[in-house]
Amino acid sequence: MQQLTLKDYLDSEPNVISARNKLKAAEAALNEATEASSALDRVPQNVVAPERRSQLKKDIDELTERVNRLSTLVNQIESNTASYFKKNYKEISTALYQTTLKKLEKQLATVSASPGVPEEAKVNIQTHIDELKGAIANPRSYQEPPLTKQELEAKTKAEAGAKAKAEAEAKAKAEAKLKLQEEIKDSHEKDKIGSYEYIADLSVDGRKRLAKELNKVYGSKLPVDGEWDPDLIAAYQKMLEDRHTHSMSFNRNETTAEFLRFADKSGIYRDKGGKTSTTDTDVTVTRKTAGQIDEHINEIAVKVLRRSISEEDKGEDWYVNLVNSINKMYEKGTKTVTNKTSITNKTSISGDGSTVSGTKRVVTPSVAEADIDALIERRLRKNNPESVGRKERLEFVSWMNKALGG
Repeated sequence: MQQLTLKDYLDSEPNVISARNKLKAAEAALNEATEASSALDRVPQNVVAPERRSQLKKDIDELTERVNRLSTLVNQIESNTASYFKKNYKEISTALYQTTLKKLEKQLATVSASPGVPEEAKVNIQTHIDELKGAIANPRSYQEPPLTKQELEAKTKAEAGAKAKAEAEAKAKAEAKLKLQEEIKDSHEKDKIGSYEYIADLSVDGRKRLAKELNKVYGSKLPVDGEWDPDLIAAYQKMLEDRHTHSMSFNRNETTAEFLRFADKSGIYRDKGGKTSTTDTDVTVTRKTAGQIDEHINEIAVKVLRRSISEEDKGEDWYVNLVNSINKMYEKGTKTVTNKTSITNKTSISGDGSTVSGTKRVVTPSVAEADIDALIERRLRKNNPESVGRKERLEFVSWMNKALGG
């Protein structure tokens, strides 16, 4: 039996239909505005007020933005609906088959009771009924429909092209990486060989600055008197090794100055000694009164529906469920995470065994007000389609009046 197609399901889904219709209406309005603008362009400048031309251009920009936004929304809704369809195909197809089965059984009863109906017609209906019963008894998961010859050829060609491109890019990347690593290696060897001469050629102030930089990076206690010192050479050569390793790891030929800035900022080469940390988490629940929630919903209803929430609305199930959903969102609370860190240095410029403590507090809201606003708007639109439609028609008429200079 032929499976239910994704296209048929998308074409029957109310959310997809609604989004597509809104996009069509926006595209039609944009086309109309564009045609009106073209007509104005053919009219002499002194005949039409500049304000009207400016307003029409503004309307076109706004409609273009709306079309783009709705186009993205349609794609998102269709994608989400398709995912839901494929994931729940058994349940969706079974429900449809059961509905169709009832109709066919009723049709068969009518045909059987009618004189003169060919036996072949009854057999065809019964065959379809048997197929439906079999599909209901043995539901199957969604299977992608087989590709046509043209689709298969296009897919094969696209995959081959993508593979060739990926291989070429990978080869070029590997060659560039190898070349860079050779450059890093050559640069490192030259610096290492010339390290003695480099230290010797530095001025007194230069050796002072270098010793201070290395002390900051490694937490060491090199003398900063500017004299030639074997320990300074050893520390400098260690820095060259670390720079080389870091450059090779990240495929970047770093200069000494760049590496020292990174090492000082990150602190990963410094002897940190013992480190202890604790984390405390507090949860604060923000509660809203029923009146505050009603007022919040009403504010958004005025914007979305162009009307206030009535007492009749408040008695509806959708409104009660909306209020409950908002309360649950607030009940998640706001988390405050406090990290306390204590570090004891084994060797430090400030002295052996010094302890540095720090506290960092991060406040994470469980839910943003924008999320609650979005939830309210979705529920209002879903449960008040007539009000939404009326508002959009009024806005469209208002826009048309402006565009036509009414």
